[in-house]
Amino acid sequence: MTVRGFIWLWQILEFGLLLGALNFYFPFVLSILFTCVSMLFLRFIFIALVAGIVNIKFTDSRHGLGVYFKQTCDEFRAFCVLYFWHQAIPRSWLSKREVELKSDHVILAHGFLCNEGFWFLLKSCLLMRGISFSAVERKSAFGTIDKYTDLLSYEIKRVESLSSNVKITIVAFSMGGLAARNLPLELQRRVNLITVFTPHNGTMLALLSRLIFAKNGSEMSIGSPWLERLNSHPNYFRCQKGYWSAHDTIVLPPKNSIPPFEDCMLASKGHLYAALDIELHELILDDIEAFKLANGPSSRLQEVGIQTQS
Repeated sequence: MTVRGFIWLWQILEFGLLLGALNFYFPFVLSILFTCVSMLFLRFIFIALVAGIVNIKFTDSRHGLGVYFKQTCDEFRAFCVLYFWHQAIPRSWLSKREVELKSDHVILAHGFLCNEGFWFLLKSCLLMRGISFSAVERKSAFGTIDKYTDLLSYEIKRVESLSSNVKITIVAFSMGGLAARNLPLELQRRVNLITVFTPHNGTMLALLSRLIFAKNGSEMSIGSPWLERLNSHPNYFRCQKGYWSAHDTIVLPPKNSIPPFEDCMLASKGHLYAALDIELHELILDDIEAFKLANGPSSRLQEVGIQTQS
């Protein structure tokens, strides 16, 4: 099942159950209205609850009520924009504007229960900066992360086949960062990597994925054999950087999203808000520009003496 299929199935079932219950007490038209309001209300309450738990229990930098409320509203807005529209609409509805391959190219990798629609805003930012891009999208919402890595490998090779001089940067959100770090060494050393809110050491919420029999969700559980295998091997990307949030609402505890390489901590940012966060997008774009100045491999590569292509 695709992510779009799961989104529609989940929301249609929820809508039907709520409508059936409310129709016992209200006229049909009012029942529809109250059902829509109830669905939004339940999502807001869940996000507010998780953000509150993170603020009280999982972070060293607690913020006040005003900042907490703003973060909750931002995360709720991101959820609605993504799951009621950009990630729910057919992929054929997304902009298919041809992007001419440039010397610097970005491959976008989405996260768990996300798809190409997640990147709608960053795509516009890349176009304005004159950076070409392509986006991978999993066909199976719950397949293994290894399968996702295969998809990324294919896209890297496809882009490289179009130009021998292209410099590729992978921008990977959440689970996409794990799939990127799982790339074979010969591919890692040819590309740059930026991870965004990736559960490098797992997340407590991955336990919920067992309810929907998600293999990739189980692999993101804290202490899972898959994560232990991944973290037992160093990464050798040409340049690498990871963003994490001290108030992440999905990666719990948030410190589990600190990468095993250069990191940048952001405060008061919910997980899904990464899709709408212009400030974060500007930082990512600045990193891509900075990577252009990196003529050779990263210092980590130089330490281990791995030969890279010029």
